[in-house]
Amino acid sequence: MHVLETRAKAPGKVNLYLAVGNPREDGYHPLATLFSSVNIYETVTARDGHKPGITLSLDIVPESLVDQQHRAGEFDLAEVPLDESNLAHRAAVSMVQAHGLTVNDLNLHLHIDKAVPVAGGMAGGSADAAAALLAVDQYLYEKAADRTHPRTRRAACPSCAFGRRRAFSWCVPRSRWAG
Repeated sequence: MHVLETRAKAPGKVNLYLAVGNPREDGYHPLATLFSSVNIYETVTARDGHKPGITLSLDIVPESLVDQQHRAGEFDLAEVPLDESNLAHRAAVSMVQAHGLTVNDLNLHLHIDKAVPVAGGMAGGSADAAAALLAVDQYLYEKAADRTHPRTRRAACPSCAFGRRRAFSWCVPRSRWAG
C-alpha cells in the first residue's frame, strides 16, 4: 500500500523590530514587526493517518537547541500540545476546509520534527502552522489526484490562495508585518 507523505520546512525567526500597541477591545495588542528567518528549521510532515480526523506527533531534532534544552531538563515534550489547540493542527483544519472538506473526510497525521525552542520568541508554533498549511495543501492536492480516493477527488485545489499566501511570509528571509 502506498502511503502519501508531503513535507514543509518551518524556519524560526528573530524580531529585528517589535512595537506593541495598547490592547484592543478583544484583548489582543496591535503589532508592528520586522523579522528575519534564522537557520533553525522544523519540519512538518503530512501523511496518511491510521484513524479518522487529524492526529499529531512530535520528535526532537537531535543536537538542536530544543534537544539541548531537553537534555538540560529545561524542556519537556509535554509542553507542546498534540491536540486541537496546537497551531499546526488549527492550520491543518483551515486548509482542509479551504479544500471543501471536513476533518472527518480523511485520515491525516501531522508529524513535527521540533528544533525551534518553545516560548523562546522564535515563532516555532507559528512557523509550524505555516508549514502545516503548505504540507497539508500539497497532501490534499496529491490526494485529489488519486482518483481512487472518493472523498478527496472532489477537492482539487492546485493553487489554494489561502494557504500559499498566508504561509509565504515564513518562506522568505526577511518580512514585515503589522496588524
